[in-house]
Amino acid sequence: MAPKSDSAEAIVLNFVNEQNKPVNTQNVADALQKFNLKKAAIQKALDNLADGGRISFKEYGKQKIYLARQDQFQIPNNEELNQMKEQNADMQKQLEDQKKVISEVEAGVVYVLYYSHGPYLLGSNILCSLDMFR
Repeated sequence: MAPKSDSAEAIVLNFVNEQNKPVNTQNVADALQKFNLKKAAIQKALDNLADGGRISFKEYGKQKIYLARQDQFQIPNNEELNQMKEQNADMQKQLEDQKKVISEVEAGVVYVLYYSHGPYLLGSNILCSLDMFR
């Protein structure tokens, strides 16, 4: 049976899956303070999820480390990875192009301010405000 979306188990399961890294009870309790969940409730939820096979755990002495089950995540194949790399490269090029355009616009603004209002108006306040946009 799937936990209700507002239950402690659902909140904890969602957190563990989003993090996708080993966590202990204290890590989860610290991160989920905004939900007003007590450490005991989180411990119980983690144990119930582990017992139900929704997450994995390993014991190191008295300490339990909980992990998201890796078989639930889709792993891209080589073709998908190559496609993602190409998309990333395209986006990086677009980003560099946009940075160049922004730099040219900023230079134009400084030029217009300087030559339209004279150097006495181009004080440190205007230059500081332009630096804010970089």
